[in-house]
Amino acid sequence: MGKKDAEGSKAGEVVVKEEARSLVLAERGIKTSRDFTEVFLAMIPDVLSERLTPRVSNGACNAGGKVLKMIELESKYGKNPKGYEVRKEMRF
Repeated sequence: MGKKDAEGSKAGEVVVKEEARSLVLAERGIKTSRDFTEVFLAMIPDVLSERLTPRVSNGACNAGGKVLKMIELESKYGKNPKGYEVRKEMRF
């Protein structure tokens, strides 16, 4: 039996994996709630297909949760100037 490396492949074996779809979406930028949702929904199949490690996805989810908390607090305690247009899509 050959020794396995950290990614579970045998030593000397070349493993080619697709780029994570969530990474491609995130690199475009997250500026709206729709962008945020697309990135996080794309992370699920990326983790299940091992294109994204659970450790990376956990870090992204923690950061995403903090962003959502910031938006919640800003919405709750922030003051809106007169004439503020209500949008159906949040902008970050």
